[in-house]
Formats: sequence, C-alpha cells, structure tokens
Amino acid sequence: MDLPKDLRHLFLEWMQAEHLRHCQNNSRMAHTYTNAMKSLRQCSTMVEHPQQLISLKYIGEKIVALMEKKLSEYCEDMGYEYPQLPESILEKQREKEQKEREKAEKAAKKKRKVNEAGSDDTDCGGSHDDGVGNDKRRRKKTTKRYIPAMNSGGYAIMLALYYHDKRGTGLTKNDIIKFASPLCSSSFTPSPNVGNFYTAFSSMKTLINREYVSVEGSPKHYYLTDEGKEVAESLSRISDAAPISSRTNDQDSSSFLDPNESNISLPRSSAINRSFSEPTNSNRINPLTSSSPQVHKTQKITTSSPFHGNSLSDLSRNRRGLPDSTTTTTTQQHRNDTPTKCKSAYQLWKKGSYKIKFILDNREVFSKTERDYFARRLRGLGINLEVRALPVGDGMWVAVNKRTKQESTLDFIFERKRLDDLVGSITDGRYREQKQRLEKTGMKRVFYIVEEAVASDISKFADAIKTTISMNTTYSGFHTKITKNAEETLKLIVDLTNRITRIHRNKTLLVLEPRDINTQGEYQKLLDAVRMDYGDEEKEVVYSYSSFTEIMGKSAMTNVKEMFVRLLMCTKGVGLDKASAIQQHFKIPRNLIESFQRAHPMERCPILIKEALRDEIGPRKVGKALSEKLATIWCSQCVGKSIQE
Repeated sequence: MDLPKDLRHLFLEWMQAEHLRHCQNNSRMAHTYTNAMKSLRQCSTMVEHPQQLISLKYIGEKIVALMEKKLSEYCEDMGYEYPQLPESILEKQREKEQKEREKAEKAAKKKRKVNEAGSDDTDCGGSHDDGVGNDKRRRKKTTKRYIPAMNSGGYAIMLALYYHDKRGTGLTKNDIIKFASPLCSSSFTPSPNVGNFYTAFSSMKTLINREYVSVEGSPKHYYLTDEGKEVAESLSRISDAAPISSRTNDQDSSSFLDPNESNISLPRSSAINRSFSEPTNSNRINPLTSSSPQVHKTQKITTSSPFHGNSLSDLSRNRRGLPDSTTTTTTQQHRNDTPTKCKSAYQLWKKGSYKIKFILDNREVFSKTERDYFARRLRGLGINLEVRALPVGDGMWVAVNKRTKQESTLDFIFERKRLDDLVGSITDGRYREQKQRLEKTGMKRVFYIVEEAVASDISKFADAIKTTISMNTTYSGFHTKITKNAEETLKLIVDLTNRITRIHRNKTLLVLEPRDINTQGEYQKLLDAVRMDYGDEEKEVVYSYSSFTEIMGKSAMTNVKEMFVRLLMCTKGVGLDKASAIQQHFKIPRNLIESFQRAHPMERCPILIKEALRDEIGPRKVGKALSEKLATIWCSQCVGKSIQE
C-alpha cells in the first residue's frame, strides 16, 4: 500500500503532540513547534517526504529527523511503504555531494603542492631554508594590536581613564560615564523602552579582555594597565578632544584626594566586634547592640596630611579644625569573623562647598499618559531635580560638590505608595522585601508616603493597612506620612527639599568611599560605626553616590541565601514569609533538591515541604497544593508532572 501524496496532516498531528509535551515540561521548544506548525499550515505545495520540510521556515534538521522517525513507525504499524525521496531532493543531494568532492580534490591538490615544495628544499641540502618560499610557509600569523575606533565607547573610556586617573587609583563607573560621554558618539544610557540595552559602556568588557583595563574592589574601580596606558597615550596624541586642564595638570581631576594621602592604621583588638578609632584617653563603649562596633584606639598618621599628623580621632576632638578644601584620608577597620582588613577612604566637604539636589526614580510615574508628571511639576515648583534609576526607594536627596561635581548621598530617602499599591505589595510579599532594602541603606530618615487615592476596593484590607503603617513607625523607625493625593505629595517633597537644604547650610559632610565591602551588612555597619565616633550636629557621615548605587542594587552582593529566597518567590503563591521558612529549613538549593531525590522512591515528594513546615504558623505555613506545585519544580524526577496526577 502507498501513502497519500500529501502528508501535511500527519506532520501537523505529530508536531501538535510534541508541542503539548513541551508545554507540559515548560520547555522553550514549545514556541519552536508553534512557529513550525504555523509555517507548515501556510505551505501551499504538497509534502511527500519529511526532507521537504527543511525548506520551510522554523523547521530544522532536528524536527525533520523526528518526523522521519514518526513516519517510519507509522508506515510499519499501518503496512505502508516508506516514501522515496522526490527527484528534486535527490538532485540537490547530488549537487551537494559533487561540491564536496570538488572541495576535497582542491584541498588534496594544494596539499600535494606543499609537500612537493618541501621535498625540493630537502633535496637542496637545506640551502634554501632561509628562502622566501619557506619563510612564507613558516611565518607565524601576527595578531594586530587592538586600537579602539575614534569616538567609540572603548576610545572614550580609555581617554577618560588616561586624563582623569593620573595616579592609577581607579575611577567608578559613574565617573567614567561622566568624563567619557563628551568623547563618544554613542550613548552611555540604555533605552529599554525601545528594547535597546546596549550602551557604550559595554566596550569595557572588550578592554578588560584585551588587558587594557583592570577592575578591582567593591564597589568596582577601573584603571588602565601598563599596556592600556601605552594605547591611551597613542590615542591622546592623535586626539584633539582632551580638555586643556587635563593636558596641563597631572593631578587627577576626578579625585578629591589631597596630594599627601594619609593612612590611619587601626590595630586589631581583642574585643568581639569590629572597631573604629576614638581618642586615646577615651575608653567609652559603643551603646549599640552586640552586632555593632566597639571603640578602639588609633595610631597617628605617619605621612604628611592636611591634619598635620593628627589621626582621625584628633578630628573628632577638634570638631571645628577642618581643612579648607576637600581632602581624603584612609581608615582601616577590622572584623572578628575574618582576618581580612577593610580599608575605606573618606572625603571632607566643607559647608558651602556643595549644593543639594533631589533625585527622582525614573520608574515613578503618575499614569501611563503622564509619565513625566512628577518631574514636570517639581521643576515648575523650583526644585533642583534629576530623573534617573535608583537602586532603592522612589526618591532621595544628594549633595553635589560645586567644584568637582561628585555626588554623595544624604540621610534622606522616601518611598511612595498608593493605598491600593500598598495592599498589593503586602499580599505578594513586595512590601517586606522593599522595607528590608530601605533599612539596609543605613539612612536615618526614611519617609514612607502613603496616598489615600485608590483605584479599587480595599476595604477588607483596612486592618492590614493600619498594622503596616504602625509597624513602619514603631518597629522600623520610618517617618510615615499619609497624603490625600499626588498634589499633596508634591507639596510635601518641596517642603522636605527646602528643609533639607536649610539643614545642610552649616554642615560638613564626611563622605565614605569604601573599596572592600563584601556584603550590604558590612556597608551598614561601617556607616553606623563612623557615625558613632565622628558624626555630630556639624558633621554628617554619608557614602558617595557611586558606592551607594553599586552596593545597594537588587543584584549586588547577593549571597546564596538571598538568591535561594528569590528563586522560591518566582513560584506563584510563594511570598517572602513562605520562601524564608523554606530557606531556613533547607538552607541552600542543593539540600532541597537532594531531599526530593531521597523522597521520590517513597513517593513523598508532593508532601515533603508541607511536612517540613508543619510546625510553622500563619503565612509561613505551606499547604498541600502549593507543596505539590513546588515538587513539580524542584524535583528533577517530578518536573513537568501535573499536580492532579
């Protein structure tokens, strides 16, 4: 018996079955089969053999091989003869084989010529070893030195580092973007609204791979290597884009270091907690919790500095004896849990040497049709404003050095929520996660603004809203403010900006610039310790904005515990409470997977997590349906199985 001439209906049926199978397994191949079926349905010619499918869009050799196997099994079961290849396919195969034979003959002929030339040189007793023909064969391929194109991202980055990092101490990403932007024809800012995430800063990866630029520290600091300096010097000679001040002054224009950098060494103490310096005759104990730093003595500065040999503790005694210009000193802290020393540079910004600017998160929108409403209204109210992406919060205030244009954070940040948005964040766990990230900033004054305007009925969540607001104030120490609408929120921001500006008219800023922060917890502990020892009414201890953005990002310094919790929260129905409970029981993902592997032979996978958390209460408890759902995700042998099975 012969098969029907057109086999499209069979291929569509088998593709549909494969599509369903991949959908159940959450495989990406499901999308491939969707496109393949669509392409086959649009085909107007008859399909007599699976090999004809290769000419259709979205159908490759893997799908063709599967269709051949299915067709062979179908013919064997139904008693049909397997179809022969059409003449057109055979002709193409013959042409392909002919081309391959010709290519092989050319390669063999070329090889014979090379061998004959080599034998001729041998017969001549090696007298032609230094001949031209032999040199051509033996000459090694030389790699050309990589030179960034004019006005490209790599070109701008190298010149920015060459002109503005003369000491080789390194520049942060924000500093590089600031100095490199005028030298580059491409943008250093991504445009996610049009799907363009590539920026000129992506060229940094090429420079690092070419060993022109090295990166170290946390936050990351980039500096030129010796080879990179040679290339950058060549670029500077042919470039007319260098600023005049940079050509005539070797001092780092982006640095706020005093030429005579001073080092303060803090000796290791026998105390339990990490320490910072304090006056020699003062043995007061830090009244913070057990995780807070204690106070220790310091050695005096051994190199010249604007403090004329005085240590950081002397600065705390002489509160008014500040230098006239911005300076940097190095502090050194110790931790009892690791032997590693963490050095932190700091800068002193004298009162009047900086101005206050408000930063609004670019994701804070009023509505879909008026996305720039807040920025437009605040500018209209006379606020010095900039819109950019913030790692945490919806808005914050920063100080901008008038001379160097460097930015530092202040102790003020706010989060804005509408009541319905607050309810949504409580139910899906975002509220807890956002609150924890705000607490990790170490800022003293966190404003939590709640607008009463709502777009849905939230009456049944009234008790949850009251509890949340009261806990924000009493437990987290946030300044919670309830406003009627967006206009009242804008007025509050204007009042806060004016108030913050007045507060900082007579304040000196001590700006920390750490390079060896390993966790966000260390970030906060360092800030609290320096505040305890050196902060007062006339001096405020803050971080540089570049350090803040890099360390406080969502994905920055993520440990295994936090990553495990985030993976669990990707499952619908698993909030922060349930994810934290699962993580506390299983610790790491590997333990959870191995527990499922041990439970699978006994068919206890669906109830494994439910039984593990049976003693938990409230939102930390996991029900049967959710436990079964997690088993189909985390158990390698249960993946893709339906919950109803």
